[in-house]
Amino acid sequence: MKHVIGKCPHCGGEVVEFPRFYGCANWRREDGKCPFTLPKKFTGRGIPSFVARELLESRESRKVSGFVSSKGEKFSASLELFWDGNKWKLKMRFE
Repeated sequence: MKHVIGKCPHCGGEVVEFPRFYGCANWRREDGKCPFTLPKKFTGRGIPSFVARELLESRESRKVSGFVSSKGEKFSASLELFWDGNKWKLKMRFE
């Protein structure tokens, strides 16, 4: 049995934890073929289940430290989950 972390923002199904990502349990054709996935690693930092849960509930996370820039520098940012009309994406917010 997979660990459920929240409700899918796309179809309302259960989002479960897979080895490399979080994804909707309704991803198979017979289950409705939901496209929702969320990476477990983003910009050099792992995304723990409590941050993924925040993103599912409110579409944004608290400020998270430990991201790594392309120059190897660490920084902090909050994350935002959004639908771009084609797929679900994450973006960083700097406040």
